[in-house]
Amino acid sequence: MMTTEQQTDVPLADVKEPKIWHVALLLSLLTILVEVIFYALESYFGPTESSSSFISTALPCVVAGMYFGQKTERLMSRQTRLLSILLWGAVELIVVAGIMRYFFGLTLAEFTAEFGAVFWWIVAILMPLTLIISYFVFKWGEKMGIKNAVKAREKQLAKQQKSE
Repeated sequence: MMTTEQQTDVPLADVKEPKIWHVALLLSLLTILVEVIFYALESYFGPTESSSSFISTALPCVVAGMYFGQKTERLMSRQTRLLSILLWGAVELIVVAGIMRYFFGLTLAEFTAEFGAVFWWIVAILMPLTLIISYFVFKWGEKMGIKNAVKAREKQLAKQQKSE
């Protein structure tokens, strides 16, 4: 089995690992884009299935993972991936709280008073579960991006060899 360095013919020291905030920012922007697309589709076609919220979480992870996998042609470190996912989760919670405050006039304290401890149980169970799933979906996207980059380079080398 070949190592990543042998597959890419690029010394691993020459490839920079992405910064945590770059990954989290891309994930946040992709999440907003997916949500806007879903909102437009719901406005046009009517309400979508309940699984659309999972898709709006998984799709940005796959796309961002593919982007960074194809760009660097190697998996990022566990720490970078984990911290990026956690930062993205925190940013999304802040964005959701801001939307609730701006559009519905609800603060987090009012929302908690309305739903009580059930709200915190849901957050305590669903948020970590979502972040764990996102971690592995992101890693899967990275692996797909690496495979795509290697295949594209192999095709390009085959074309060059044919032309010579």
